[in-house]
Amino acid sequence: MKRRIKFWLRKSIFSLIIFFAFRVYGFNFVVLGDSRNGKGPSPILAQEMKEVNLLHPDFIVHTGNWVGYPSREGWEKFLKVMKIGKVPYHLVVGNHETTEDWQKWYTLYKEMIKKPLYYSFKIENCSFIVLCCYSEENGKTIGGKIDKEQFKWLERQLKEAKNSDFIFVFIHEPLYPVDEHIGSSLDRYPEERDKLANLLRKYKAIVFCGHEHLYNKKTINGLTQIITGGAGASLYTSPEKGGFYHYLYLTVKNKELYIAVIKPGNILSGIPKEKPLFTFVQVSDTHIIYGKPTRIIEEGIKSINSLKPWPAFVINTGDIIDGSKPKESYKLYKEIFSKLKVPYYSVFGNHDNEKFYREIIGEQFNYSFNVPPYHCIVLNNINPHPPYPDTYGGSFTKKTIEWLKNHLKKVDKSTPLLLFAHCAIYRPNSFSKRLPGDAYNYKPILELLKDYNVIAWFFGHAHINSIVSNEGINYITTGALSDVRGTSIGGSGERKEYNGYRIVEVYKDKVKSYYKIIGKSVIK
Repeated sequence: MKRRIKFWLRKSIFSLIIFFAFRVYGFNFVVLGDSRNGKGPSPILAQEMKEVNLLHPDFIVHTGNWVGYPSREGWEKFLKVMKIGKVPYHLVVGNHETTEDWQKWYTLYKEMIKKPLYYSFKIENCSFIVLCCYSEENGKTIGGKIDKEQFKWLERQLKEAKNSDFIFVFIHEPLYPVDEHIGSSLDRYPEERDKLANLLRKYKAIVFCGHEHLYNKKTINGLTQIITGGAGASLYTSPEKGGFYHYLYLTVKNKELYIAVIKPGNILSGIPKEKPLFTFVQVSDTHIIYGKPTRIIEEGIKSINSLKPWPAFVINTGDIIDGSKPKESYKLYKEIFSKLKVPYYSVFGNHDNEKFYREIIGEQFNYSFNVPPYHCIVLNNINPHPPYPDTYGGSFTKKTIEWLKNHLKKVDKSTPLLLFAHCAIYRPNSFSKRLPGDAYNYKPILELLKDYNVIAWFFGHAHINSIVSNEGINYITTGALSDVRGTSIGGSGERKEYNGYRIVEVYKDKVKSYYKIIGKSVIK
């Protein structure tokens, strides 16, 4: 009996030696950043978290700019969305988490996040270091560099981690920005940046950052830097330059690193994909001028007619015409849009002409139509005498408010609603510093609708693409489809090559939309 036990022990010990000598280790993690969208996170982040839940990595790192500005309400919304992933997460502080007054945001951070501003952890034989490029000086927040105390701490951490298979470092602002934040990242202080870069380069660290709303991977004198800012904040550059929504899925296995760049919407649950009830197309700001070219608009019409399945309708959210010949321009508009294979609707914009809009288009300024089970409401928010001129006429009139009040009496409160107007109620970088968007007198409108089932609003006017989520409602602004005006993407200024239209998928209680650049790509 003793001889058998001895043999078994020898065999077991030998097996354990073999296991530890040849053990295959591995883990996965997700990196994403820049989900800010006004008071809360962008709906894109929620979509990405649902996909993370399916991928089920070991943890997530968010590289900062969770919401537009630090507030208890905004951070609560953000943390709620992060929990959708159902895995642990680590948060890097971005500039939109801070205020000039250090204590104002840092007190909230300590209370709600309950972690140091910088720290490290290990997984398998890999080291992870979270840094903070914001520090306190005389009660004020200083950005763009790490302070001396944190630098000394980093030196110790890197020295201890020198035998790691990989050292991953996370910081919000890039050492070497590539787009809109050149000069407003860690490159603001070149000497401190170079000192930090040389230290990270010495230990062959891989640096992940955000701040710029794009994807970029580059190696600078041996230091690998990856910018991932695609979790929902407004895109600042073209898709060809990395301006697309995304997140990174990283796998470490047997001392090898694999990085997948994933666009949201490409991870399926294995459950049959929910089909939309219907689709529609939003075009905006055509600015048709009689006698001027209409090639881009006509290409747009052909593109819309090629969609499969056909949309239920097309709606033009204002600034249909421009110039000194409104009657002829409206006739040209009708001639071009009559080539659509589906019904189309129109919204009055600040460049439109009241007399000929009524005469030739034949639409009322405020009206509604149905696409069951949805009820669609078109509102006029152009006022020739707004409280202030900074919105270029954007203001809901008393007549519109009264019309909506009477109209809603006929609408069941459970009916899902889509609303359309020219000037946005909420959008980033609005024309007016007094407003969250481009329309005065919007509060009575929202008050009338507060007990109704509003799913989304759609606007034009600004020649940009943006989605702002507020109180569970999406406020969507769409770029121009015009031959005389352009669309701005990422602060590029108006460029005709970015002109296009929005494809909207409508579901039971939500919408999904995609911006289609004419002749080019779709931006999700």
